[in-house]
Amino acid sequence: MEVVKVSRKAGVMTATLADVENRNALGGALISGIHAALEAANAEPAIYALVLTNEGSTFCAGANLKERSGSATATAPSISFEDLLGAIQTSPTPVLGR
Repeated sequence: MEVVKVSRKAGVMTATLADVENRNALGGALISGIHAALEAANAEPAIYALVLTNEGSTFCAGANLKERSGSATATAPSISFEDLLGAIQTSPTPVLGR
């Protein structure tokens, strides 16, 4: 299941959080997907903004507590949540939430 769907249109990359079953809670797969989208946006000169949006009724429910408690199968993130926030903050590509 793809938890972050990426599309491009007119210089804008959109990363759609699509883990509706978990209300887009930040687990390993979602953190890795957001990071991959950010890296892709930074690597493409034609992209001038990255927009984070969502499927379902919840943009992001916070941390995936099921993964943290061990009651769900966890995917190891490619980057820590703290490092993801730092990457967003220092990104040359503006990141917006919608």
